[in-house]
Amino acid sequence: MKKQIVLPSLTLSERVTGIVLAGGSNSRFGGEKALVPIGGVPMLCRVIEALSRVTEEIVVVGAKKPLPKTLERVRFVPDAVEDFGPVAGILSGLEESRTEYGFCVACDMPFLDTKLIRTQIDIALTADIAHSYDVVVPVHESGLEPLHALYSRSCIPFLRRLLKLGEHKVAELYPLVKTHYFRIGSQKQKRSFFNVNTKDDLLQAEEMR
Repeated sequence: MKKQIVLPSLTLSERVTGIVLAGGSNSRFGGEKALVPIGGVPMLCRVIEALSRVTEEIVVVGAKKPLPKTLERVRFVPDAVEDFGPVAGILSGLEESRTEYGFCVACDMPFLDTKLIRTQIDIALTADIAHSYDVVVPVHESGLEPLHALYSRSCIPFLRRLLKLGEHKVAELYPLVKTHYFRIGSQKQKRSFFNVNTKDDLLQAEEMR
């Protein structure tokens, strides 16, 4: 009788790629944001450091200017369509991912909470196989947070369809797939969603750190 070979199961982090959207015109900020420091650390590096604690690999999508490409476990890829917005960025990140899920954030979110990211990952990856989710997106009184969300590769054909239709809103994806709306309540959790769009936001971020 042949001995059965039992392959090691993947950990949750080995099933998730961190996807960082670094494209866009940055017109409100007035220049490339990714390498602007907060507390002496470039925003992109802050984001990568947080994601590296909960994901196996990291893909940075759409960076227009030279970034530190020697960062460990980080790959840089172009947007599917330049300056189209997050629909194209999420699609590009998922297509380039080597895992079944991607956790998507923006490069200008300097206060990511790894506990919150893990919670969203756990919701999808520990769900019953018959009721597993394609998307886990936070929602609060101000709306959805599509750039702090978990996406499965099952979303790829639907994102391609939205791209073909010229649809820029990520939320248009959610009725098309199995989406879990993750209710956010505490201010501490909402801090994760703070992003730097303007120079005033940058000053506020320095005060918040």
